[in-house]
Amino acid sequence: MINLSPFRYASTKVGFGTAGQSAANAATDNTAKISSAMATSVSGASSSSPFESAAQDKISGAATLAANAAMARVNAQRKAKSNELLKQIDAAQAKVDQARIAAKLKAKYYVYTLPPVVLVDTSASETTTDTTA
Repeated sequence: MINLSPFRYASTKVGFGTAGQSAANAATDNTAKISSAMATSVSGASSSSPFESAAQDKISGAATLAANAAMARVNAQRKAKSNELLKQIDAAQAKVDQARIAAKLKAKYYVYTLPPVVLVDTSASETTTDTTA
């Protein structure tokens, strides 16, 4: 049977003989050395110099100051919004109070109806006496 797979060469190593293999080994060794040096520099950075610790303290202090300033700004914004909402609530309460006072002061009119009254003409029955004579 014939193998027609286009990737039959993928299992082979690419290189230029022993020189390619030694270059790959050297690159692996260099990678290991670099990572070891980085680990050593990170672990020794905290105690290597008082200047480095002073610089770290300065960075830490600046970060603390920046965080405190941000918190102060956020608190000021929160307080301003809270005061604005309280003003709106107070204005609404004042309107409600004014409406209640107006409702209490509103004049109440009562309408009473009287029974019909008959008018009697009393002028015809009156007698006049003349006392001038």
